[in-house]
Amino acid sequence: MSINRSRTWYSFCISWAISSFVYCLLFFSGEQFNLDENPSYGTCLVQAALSYSSPPLTGATTLALLWDVWWTFRTATMGKRASGKTAMLSLLIVPYASWIVLTIGFLVVGGVNPQLVLRDLTIAPFCYLNHPFPPIFVCIITLALALAVLVLLIRLAINMRRIRKQIRQSHVRPSRNLILPHDTGDTKGKGNSSHGRNKQQLSALSIRLAVFSLGGLIALTISVVFVINREAGVWTDLAIATLPVLGFFIFGSQKDFLQLWLKLILWPFPCLRRNARTSSNNSNEELELAKYSRSVEASDVGFAPHILDNDEIDGSSSISLIHLRDEEEVLVSPRKGVTF
Repeated sequence: MSINRSRTWYSFCISWAISSFVYCLLFFSGEQFNLDENPSYGTCLVQAALSYSSPPLTGATTLALLWDVWWTFRTATMGKRASGKTAMLSLLIVPYASWIVLTIGFLVVGGVNPQLVLRDLTIAPFCYLNHPFPPIFVCIITLALALAVLVLLIRLAINMRRIRKQIRQSHVRPSRNLILPHDTGDTKGKGNSSHGRNKQQLSALSIRLAVFSLGGLIALTISVVFVINREAGVWTDLAIATLPVLGFFIFGSQKDFLQLWLKLILWPFPCLRRNARTSSNNSNEELELAKYSRSVEASDVGFAPHILDNDEIDGSSSISLIHLRDEEEVLVSPRKGVTF
C-alpha cells in the first residue's frame, strides 16, 4: 500500500529531524560525556544558536501542516477548491526562512559575545546562551505557535463533529441532497457500507488528532514554564524529548510504515518472510476485490455536494457530504485524502 504525502508533511518531518539532531550535536561530535573540559567553542555556539531557532521551526511546520488540513476541510465544506501554489509555497518557505534568520541572529550574538556561550550540566545537557533574552523571545514565539496549533485542532474537531453528524443524518434519513441513485435497485447495503467506512475513517482520524492535541498541550506547557522559570530542570527536557516520539507514533503507525517495519523485523528470518509474503498476497487479492466492489458501488450510487438549508445543520450552510478517501491520507496529504 502506498500513501500519497503532501509537501507540508515532508516539511514537518524534516524540521523535527533537524531539531532532534541539534540537541544531539555534542553527542555526535564526541563531546557530550567529556566532563573534564568544555566542548569546543564553535560546536557549542552552533548548538546554542540552533537550539534556540529549532522550536519556532518545528512549531511553524506543525502549524503549516495542520493549516493545510484545516483549510482543505474548510474549502471542501464551502464547495470550493483548496488554495493554490502561492499558499503552498508560503507554508513551505516561511518556517525555514524564519529559522535561518533566527539562527543567523543567535550566531551573531554568540560570536560577538563569546562569554555568553556556555554548557552547564546543572541547567541543560546542551549548550546555551547565558542571557535572559534568547530563551524568553523563543518561548514567546513557541507559545504563540502552540496556541495557534491548538486553535486549529479545535476547529478541526468541530468540523469533524459536523461531518460525523452529516454522515449520521445521511444514514438515518437519506434524501436527494446526499445520495443520488442511478437506478431503482436496492442500495441499502451499499449505503450502510459507505456509512460504516466514513465512520471508521473519522474515528481513526479523531484518535490521531487527539494525540496531536496532547503534543500541542505539552509544547504549550513547556513554553509557559520556560517563560516563568528559565531553570525549569530536567523534566522540561524530558517533556521536549517526548514531542518527536509522539510525532513518530502518529505517522509511523500508518499502514505502509507498519508494513515496512514488519519487513525489516522479518528480514533476518527467511521462513517468516515467506509466510508474511503469502499472507500479504492474500491481503492484496482481498484489497483488489474491495476496490472492485467500491468501483461498482460508485457506479451505482453517486455522492453529490449540496448546500443544506440554514436550519438543517447547526444553522449554517454546509456541504452535505464530504467523502474521506482514506483516513491515512487526510493528515499527510489532505488535498488528496478529502474529496467532495
